[in-house]
Amino acid sequence: MTQKTKFGDTYNCINYYDQPAFDHPSLKNQKFEYQMRPSRNHSIDSIWVNGYGCPSGTVPFRPVTKDDLIRAKLASQMNSLKFSPQSDVHPGLHSALLRTKVNPSKKYKGAHMLTSIYNPSVENNQVSSSRLKLQNGPDTMEVGWTVNPTLYKDNKTRLYIYTSVRSCYNTLCSAPGFILETSEIPLDYIFPQISQRGGATFSTGFFVYKDSKNGDWYLQVGTQGIEIGRWPQKIFSALADSASHVEWGGQVITPTDVPSPEMGSGDGPPLLLNDKQDAACYQINVVDENYKQVNPDDTEAFTDIGGIYDAVDLGLRGQFGRLMYHDDDGEPLMDYYDVSGQSPEPRQDNLLDDDALEDENVDWDRERSSTPLYEPDKVGKLRKSLVKKGDNGGGGDSGQVPRAGTSGR
Repeated sequence: MTQKTKFGDTYNCINYYDQPAFDHPSLKNQKFEYQMRPSRNHSIDSIWVNGYGCPSGTVPFRPVTKDDLIRAKLASQMNSLKFSPQSDVHPGLHSALLRTKVNPSKKYKGAHMLTSIYNPSVENNQVSSSRLKLQNGPDTMEVGWTVNPTLYKDNKTRLYIYTSVRSCYNTLCSAPGFILETSEIPLDYIFPQISQRGGATFSTGFFVYKDSKNGDWYLQVGTQGIEIGRWPQKIFSALADSASHVEWGGQVITPTDVPSPEMGSGDGPPLLLNDKQDAACYQINVVDENYKQVNPDDTEAFTDIGGIYDAVDLGLRGQFGRLMYHDDDGEPLMDYYDVSGQSPEPRQDNLLDDDALEDENVDWDRERSSTPLYEPDKVGKLRKSLVKKGDNGGGGDSGQVPRAGTSGR
């Protein structure tokens, strides 16, 4: 069975147990508990022609072509800094964000943010995103919205996840490790409502948390926390127990000889610290090692190129919790490979090399406890069975973006 979206995308509705994650050798011939939840009203707008997506018991996957795999491999190379260099420190990648300071003793069991949704202008082979990132050593999980024509063949603002273990966007790799657990929201979901600089603002939420019973990492999207799916614990090594570093904010990726793209709301400079003008991240918090949701301490605002992109942390702001803005703060930057101004051609690696599709032998644990959910009738508060709300925790739909966040030119 196939279903179409209002934007023209076509998805196959495949059986929950037939999705790519279960092709892993260690998952075959094992019994798994069916964990998908029934449809319910929520804060994410339907993009489906039929109004609801795939039938219960199935999950939406776009048909994958060889070209899709090539594009996904190239996008992964760009994200892992294997593309043409852009700056001396972080080739091809620029950031404006709030981040936890380096502290190997810290153990984070999750993180959350709400972020305003924009559609920054990018050229081919450029990417502009607002994302939440959890990391421990070489292991990373990213989730957010992105404009990525290399990956999606369009310039729409879409949901994405990135997992470093397989260098994998969404599930566009072999044995991707992420299990989709919704029939309504695909991993490349198009956000239909886009904020306009100086006009209406729209936001969405991203919450990644570790289940205290089975150890898997779960993803919720939307201001009311709709469960999308999970990363099984045992696909990770360093992230198997906890994250040691968290980032919230904006990121762009660009090849050489191309002016740097917009970040967030675009049309800067300067950063105005105004929710109608700048992109915002708010209700920023972490889940500590006691599974309590708290305001992150020992953090810093960071940008690798001052005067081009900027990030401002405004701290706690009442019902909006921790707020931060990020945006373009100067003229577009033209990066080169070296000081001579000579920029090389992009690397043309074998994008479909054998090890890109090679499976890993891991064991997945299916047992889990009940899922923490947002209470839509209690703005700014979370109801959790496993993650306990701290004094500065937050969630829910504010209806308007506050002064916090990430933004672009």
